[in-house]
Amino acid sequence: MVLFLIITLAVSLVGIILILSVKRYEMRTGKMFFRRSRPALAKPFRTSSLIIEHLLPLIARRSIERGAIALRITLGRFLAKVTLMIESILRRMLAAIHRFVEPRESGGPASAFLQEVAAHKRKLLRRAPEKRAIFEE
Repeated sequence: MVLFLIITLAVSLVGIILILSVKRYEMRTGKMFFRRSRPALAKPFRTSSLIIEHLLPLIARRSIERGAIALRITLGRFLAKVTLMIESILRRMLAAIHRFVEPRESGGPASAFLQEVAAHKRKLLRRAPEKRAIFEE
């Protein structure tokens, strides 16, 4: 692997030195190599540059925007389902608590304490309104 990288580096250095030498020769003498074929050779490079610099970022940006919209919709649906599930659980819990707290109807006689309280209330209600300890509004 190291040998491959060293050979690649050497070939790259030779290529760069060759390109710089040709450019220096052209600048000094004013003569251009492949003068007539350069516009034709530049067209594919211009097109690939346009694609790499403008088209690919545009496609990436739109893909990210669409992905964000899809993620937001999916997340909203998930949160709505979770909310409905929590609401359903809370309703069931409330119904269970309501059944648990609801007073039972025994149908039998009241306890002695409740009978005593009822008798005391009837006695107080027989008094004149000014002397009552129970205030009715």
